[in-house]
Amino acid sequence: MNEHNRQHGFTTVEILVGVVIGLLVCLTALSTFTFMETQKRSTMGRNGALSNGGLALFQIENEAKHAGLGLMTTSAFVCSTANLGYKGTVLLNKSPLYPVLITDGGTGSDSIKFAYLNSLSGATTIKIAKDMDSASGTIYTNVDPNTSSGNLLLLRESGYPCTFRQVSSVAASGSGYAVTHTSGDYNVSTSSFTQPITYVSGDYVAFTSGLTWVKYDVSNGTLRETDNITGTTRTIADSVVGMKAYYGVSDASTSSAKSISSWQSPSSFTVSDTNLLKVRAIRVGVALRSPERDNSCPGTSSTLTLWDSGPTIDISGVTDWKCYKFQTYSMIIPLFNVTSGIR
Repeated sequence: MNEHNRQHGFTTVEILVGVVIGLLVCLTALSTFTFMETQKRSTMGRNGALSNGGLALFQIENEAKHAGLGLMTTSAFVCSTANLGYKGTVLLNKSPLYPVLITDGGTGSDSIKFAYLNSLSGATTIKIAKDMDSASGTIYTNVDPNTSSGNLLLLRESGYPCTFRQVSSVAASGSGYAVTHTSGDYNVSTSSFTQPITYVSGDYVAFTSGLTWVKYDVSNGTLRETDNITGTTRTIADSVVGMKAYYGVSDASTSSAKSISSWQSPSSFTVSDTNLLKVRAIRVGVALRSPERDNSCPGTSSTLTLWDSGPTIDISGVTDWKCYKFQTYSMIIPLFNVTSGIR
């Protein structure tokens, strides 16, 4: 037979074997890709939860570190109660304004309020040189108040509510200075308060660039910050399903103790000037949901513990909670401005 007429090729069996091997290689590659993609999504989900958890606690820590600035004296609050208004609305009417206040959320999330003056000048008080002629009357001082229109002032007299007002003008007057507080968002009608105060010579006034009074809570899977003065709310972190906080309290028998002898939940803590002055720190825990859904839905427990022997968060109300992973984060935050006023 002529060599040029011979034909070479694969048999049917060889072709089928090759196809099978090729399919096996493709399936293996696809399986590996799927596994790696699942791992990537899982890692990204954990990293996202870690990032949100860190952001949530960082923001709360920052507020806690400022809490009480300008509102503390040695072993006491500057004001047991205060009068505060904004744009015609009374916000505090002979009511307490504490550096930190945790509100018990029961089986849900707690909320935390922080209050502080925005500048250290508010901690320096000046004596009033002349009786005011009314609760909204001009304030006279012998010392330069070193303030300007738009700043806030805090009037106080022992045994009476403090009053927040807004500086309208500052002018030299005789050998001293005259400060008016008639116009401005914070200058509501003094008759709106249950106990408007006409301050007199020898009482005190402090000046500050502003007052921060905010609340942190969890709503619809987000950690929110609400300005208690303006009413504006902003989102701090997403995928937050719960938050709890405890007071770190010093030994009740030693009012000057700076160490923490017990952690008390807001439900067991009695809010009062005396008790809040013994708070040295707060402990805050948050629970977050990973954004990645696990379709095998392996979840078995609907309860998350925020820290050892600490409070729990019920996640059974989270849609398809069994199909998501959850992370918990907690932090102990010292209240520096509260403890620094204790000797």
